[in-house]
Amino acid sequence: MTIKTHKNPVARNHHFVPQFYLRGFTHTRNRQGKIFVVDAIAEKSFETVARNIAAEKDFNRLDIEGIEPDSLEKSLAGFEGLLAPALQRINASQSLDSEDDKIMLLNLIARLAISNPRWRSRINNVQEKSCKMVSEVFVSSEKMYESTIKNMKKNGYEPKNEVSYENLKKFVDDESYTIDIPRERTIRLELEVFEDILKCMAYRNWTVVPAAAGTGFITSDHPVCLLWSEPNEPAIHRHIGFGLRGTDVIFPVSNKLLVLGRFEDNLKKWKSDKIIHHTACFNSVIASCAERQIYSADENFLYLNTEGNLSKGSSIIDQPFLRRSKQSDD
Repeated sequence: MTIKTHKNPVARNHHFVPQFYLRGFTHTRNRQGKIFVVDAIAEKSFETVARNIAAEKDFNRLDIEGIEPDSLEKSLAGFEGLLAPALQRINASQSLDSEDDKIMLLNLIARLAISNPRWRSRINNVQEKSCKMVSEVFVSSEKMYESTIKNMKKNGYEPKNEVSYENLKKFVDDESYTIDIPRERTIRLELEVFEDILKCMAYRNWTVVPAAAGTGFITSDHPVCLLWSEPNEPAIHRHIGFGLRGTDVIFPVSNKLLVLGRFEDNLKKWKSDKIIHHTACFNSVIASCAERQIYSADENFLYLNTEGNLSKGSSIIDQPFLRRSKQSDD
């Protein structure tokens, strides 16, 4: 990929989880505040600052004529400038009483739900499969091939090098090709679906859950957790989705506060005598939903191990729910 030069420096390190949000999981909550990181693939833990995590090179880059390549990243930065004080007020009040602040929070949740490496990989896989299906239909018969070529020429597209039906069919059948989905196309799909996801969040009933004193919530590189409200109830022939009833969305706002949303109006009150257990339980859920890394103020957070017992974060790397397959760091 050719990178064009511009008068102003072009941002290349794009955070799919905002830095201002990540700083809510440090002790000092400032630019120098260190975050404790557990990397499930590297199978190690370390401390670093927010700018070094939950980021990907050129994640939001737009290579479109006449548009600055980091224009989307700059727009998101402006949006985050409005979000940061809203989250601070929610953390301070420990409530969602302010409708304006609640709307800002739901915008953040919707954005993080669909603009991340996991979602993008799935969308790209769907697009790739669709392209392969179209190719297979194209060469399903010589009649189909000739009809398609004829329609292409009729609509003003003249193939530079017309390939014979036999050669093209062999090419498709042998899968002698790869499909490169333009990043801009996937970003456009993310923006198109954003409003629908935001509506799903707005229709849910939300409650706040404070962390137990002396410990706190963790977050991750995939902080929007979607799960069935009743995990032991089988959901036969159904894939989970943000618009389905009987599901919970869990989102850690900071190391001291978490919000939970569901369509049903049956959200329970969190008993103070069980708040330590609730905090540990939510941390286990958040860790299990992570793509690769979890983040916290330190290694002393609590979670529930596979036996259902309280454990400190220093041992979470050994838990089955945090195991991830090895993959390239490229």
